[in-house]
Amino acid sequence: MQRDAWGQGKGKSYIWKCTNKSMNGLDACSAKDIKEKDLEKAFVRVMGRVVGGEKEFLQQLLENISAGIERVQHEFTIEELNSRLEELGQEMMGLVRLNARAGTGTSAYEDEYIRVSEEMEQIQERKTAIEEAELSELLRQKRIEEMKQYLDSTDTPLATFDAALFRRLVEKVIIHSLVEATFIFRSGIELREIL
Repeated sequence: MQRDAWGQGKGKSYIWKCTNKSMNGLDACSAKDIKEKDLEKAFVRVMGRVVGGEKEFLQQLLENISAGIERVQHEFTIEELNSRLEELGQEMMGLVRLNARAGTGTSAYEDEYIRVSEEMEQIQERKTAIEEAELSELLRQKRIEEMKQYLDSTDTPLATFDAALFRRLVEKVIIHSLVEATFIFRSGIELREIL
């Protein structure tokens, strides 16, 4: 969905409409436009549920999610992979020196050089995957902590829409129909609400 202005002057309001419809025409998407004010009111109600009666439930849920995120176990650590990359780099330098002394490239040299290069590439890919998984885990933990901080810092429900809070806590909103949406928080919690 994308935000779009509707009307002009004092009567101007904002709607959210299907991006596919905007790009490819009415036949590409059957979803109706949603008034931004309806989404804002639904967010205020969801946050009222979060702060109000469901606060203790959500606190426990966040703790369970946080506890459930276990450190990703990998076959090797980053340090072990760096050590192996260093060993292979030394091996590669030895091969180059040996080839320089011999004067010409032999098929044995070329085969060994290709083997070492391929192993180095595979190790680098493993290392990158581990680093990305660890970064993703850290971001998820940070988002859970942000939600906990918000829940701990407030005992009163929102009275009006807070755009900064929305951007900080909500990852996305899924519109199911003209009357129902799911707010997906960055912490992993999903709450359905009537628009």
